[in-house]
Amino acid sequence: NNGGELGQELKSYFEQSDYNDFKMDDLGITSAYKYGYYNEYYHSIGIVYDEKPFILVVLTREGRKEYHAIVQEIRNRIYELHKANYDNRVDVCKMKVYGN
Repeated sequence: NNGGELGQELKSYFEQSDYNDFKMDDLGITSAYKYGYYNEYYHSIGIVYDEKPFILVVLTREGRKEYHAIVQEIRNRIYELHKANYDNRVDVCKMKVYGN
């Protein structure tokens, strides 16, 4: 992210991956994504560029199944937890600072 022109070029390669299971077009969220698989093992890793970016790693033995759909379902659930945690954190901190 801070690597200047070459860093941005490298980041763009990971964002434009043919199989980017972490990006969420409907929400306008991009991700730098890398995957690998061998036999039944299918692994995904990436940075999800939400308002508050987070790193997501999915390690599975789903390589012989519908692994893209499985990884996207996991991504959706993690994203929901991420949003709920951040929203709760904002509310709790606001309560501690400002009271009611």
